[in-house]
Amino acid sequence: MMMPALPAAGMTAWLRGLRLKPGLTQDDMEQLVRWKFRWRAAQMRPLDAVRGDRCRATAEVAKNAIADARDHLDDDAGAMNAIRWSVKGFGVPMASVFLALYFPDRFTIADSRALETLRARRGYPAGARGFTTDGWVRYLAECRAILTECRASGVVPRFEGEWTLRGVDQALWAANGAPGPAGSIA
Repeated sequence: MMMPALPAAGMTAWLRGLRLKPGLTQDDMEQLVRWKFRWRAAQMRPLDAVRGDRCRATAEVAKNAIADARDHLDDDAGAMNAIRWSVKGFGVPMASVFLALYFPDRFTIADSRALETLRARRGYPAGARGFTTDGWVRYLAECRAILTECRASGVVPRFEGEWTLRGVDQALWAANGAPGPAGSIA
C-alpha cells in the first residue's frame, strides 16, 4: 500500500499517532520505511525486514529496543544498536526513525543531507557519507548543541512554532537544498 501524500500537518499527526499505538502493524512499518527512503532502491532491505514472516519479529524487536532505551536514558549508542543489530536490513538511518518516533526529545533521524550541511557550515569532521553508530552519536550531539543555540537565539522556526531536535535536523536538511520540512516526527 502506498502512503498517500499528506500535507505537513497531516504527516505530523500521522507520525504522532504511530507513537501512541500499542504496537506497529506491517502497514505502519512499511509506511515508515517509505517515508524515510523516498528512493525505491534504498527501501528494499528495510522493507524486507518489515514484511511477511519477519514483520512480527521486527515489531517485537523494535518494541523491546524502545523499552530498553526508555530504561537507559544515558546510552544513546546502546539504544541505536539494540534496533540496528537486531533487525536484519535496518541500518542506522532506519533505526534512528524508530528512536526519533518514540523519543522525539532525545533522538533525531540520521540524514545524509543534514550531515553534509554540518560539514559545510559548521566544520563538522569529514567522514563516510553514511552513518555508523558512533558517527550518529556525534551527529546527535551536534544537533543537540544546535538546538540549545537555536532556543537561546529567540528565533522561532516557521515550520514548527518552537525549536525541536527534529526541527534542527530538518533545517539542516533544507539548508542542503532540499525542500522545506514536510511533517515532523515530533
